[in-house]
Amino acid sequence: VVPSQATDPKANTTIKAITTTTNTTTDSTTDTNVTKPYFIVGCVWASAVFSERGHQTWDTQTIERMLEWLTYHLELAGFDHMVIYDNTAAHTNEISLKPVLDLFSPHQVTRIPWQHRVCNNNIYEHFNSGERSSQYAAEASCRLRYRPTTEWMIYS
Repeated sequence: VVPSQATDPKANTTIKAITTTTNTTTDSTTDTNVTKPYFIVGCVWASAVFSERGHQTWDTQTIERMLEWLTYHLELAGFDHMVIYDNTAAHTNEISLKPVLDLFSPHQVTRIPWQHRVCNNNIYEHFNSGERSSQYAAEASCRLRYRPTTEWMIYS
């Protein structure tokens, strides 16, 4: 692998650009090869049922959309792995994303049960105030857990 390097004068840091689709990069500080198991990992916070802020009607179509979304990203868009933070248990114990996620190999999809409603960052008059902060916490968790395993991470 021959990464091209450029210096960002504002940040005084070296930026590495990978010109091939390999998982081995050169660490510019130590000149050693670092092998990571993935090139592109996607992190997703989702729930089998949810309502939009301030609405009392529930959307239950996430399972069907999740199957299509994962198929697209893993088979067509070139993602190596998807980490799904399943927030369904924060709303109900009757359903989960597990059945659709189990259709994929564990090498392609990891499910993290994530039943958190961390704090209230929404207008207090709303019926479902606070649920978005769970998404922020899931994204931070994914970054801490999986960033060392991949060159690139995408959050959705």
